[in-house]
Amino acid sequence: SPLLGTCFRSWNDVARWHSQLTAGQDGVTPELAAKVHELTAASPNEFAKIQAISRYVQKVKYVAIEMDQSHGGGYKPHAASAVFRKQYGDCKDKANLMRTMLKAAGIQSYLVAISAEDRTFVREEWPSPRQFNHMILAIRVSDAVDAPAIIASPAGRLLLFDATSQVTPLGDLPWFEQGSFALLCAAGDGTLIKMPVIKPEANLLDLTVEGALTASGELTAAVSTVRSGQSADMERYRHVYNTPDEFRRGVENTLNRTIKSPAMSNLDVQDAFDENTFRLKLNIDSQRYGQLMQGRLLVFGASVLEPPGPNFSHSSNRTEPILLRAAVYRKHVRIKLPPGFSIDEMPDPAKMESDFARFSLTFQHEGDTLIVEEELATQQVDLPAADYQRVKKFFDNLDGADQQRAVLEKTGA
Repeated sequence: SPLLGTCFRSWNDVARWHSQLTAGQDGVTPELAAKVHELTAASPNEFAKIQAISRYVQKVKYVAIEMDQSHGGGYKPHAASAVFRKQYGDCKDKANLMRTMLKAAGIQSYLVAISAEDRTFVREEWPSPRQFNHMILAIRVSDAVDAPAIIASPAGRLLLFDATSQVTPLGDLPWFEQGSFALLCAAGDGTLIKMPVIKPEANLLDLTVEGALTASGELTAAVSTVRSGQSADMERYRHVYNTPDEFRRGVENTLNRTIKSPAMSNLDVQDAFDENTFRLKLNIDSQRYGQLMQGRLLVFGASVLEPPGPNFSHSSNRTEPILLRAAVYRKHVRIKLPPGFSIDEMPDPAKMESDFARFSLTFQHEGDTLIVEEELATQQVDLPAADYQRVKKFFDNLDGADQQRAVLEKTGA
């Protein structure tokens, strides 16, 4: 590399170079050690101790100041003592600060270089630090620690953590890092590692709608969502980085996509960060949700809210691969039907399965209530551009099934 004046023949060479570059940046000062003791004194176990330190470092402000880049300054973190004192730093500074604080707590960890571009960016055959633009941490843990973001490596059992992200708690990993190649910067055990892919069920969006429809087509409903994993992180990100008014408008915009002129009220947000769950509750009122036709037929969308999914253009000339995320979406809808009406046409159930996703949708009529159950599970896969039409057709059919209308017929006087 002309920039670094070094030739790298293997990933171990890159890891060794990086370890030499960062040597001495993890000095523990009395002030830093005292803070670690304060944070961890009440921690009942190993994971809780790491968790307390992780929350502290996540709150350190992100500010990037790179100097002496011709000699590797863009890869070398500032001394942990300086970052601790000033309370700001970039990704490598925050990762190195946490490494140092864990060291003060008697826990070993390693810096990990990764790409923040996408999970397919790094090429295994090209050992070079130039492929990375982000820094996270790998923490050596015992068998007593259980979390999705743990891998086995030459350096031991490692819990991977991104200290820069303010919305992803310890134990989870941002979408773009899962399945990616990353460099474990351990002088003796440095190697390219494969980041874990967290199972779809851990990234759950569970949506419940309890509503009632009037004879004129007005819908009133209570809506609640429970998100976990990266699904929670996505909503938490919008909540953290927007004002309350901006967040509220975002929720309203989501409702507007499938509900006519919804009036939203009683918006309630509950974020359990350490458990990585994000709950949202609200009430909606749509006076024109259903259409009364000829004075006797009431037509309305049975599924109420559309499922999440990738957005595809109408162009067939795709050149980039299709990257899907591992996630599960479940929807439960119960709509109380107006008195004096019976079901004339029930939407058709649907069931589809492929190598990248599965989808099911059912409709039931029990007494005066229409019940809808829907589930979409996607795998984390990287599909070639040639599969574009096949993938698009799957999600187009899913949207068509979800948008079906139910028809009620007036039977009373």
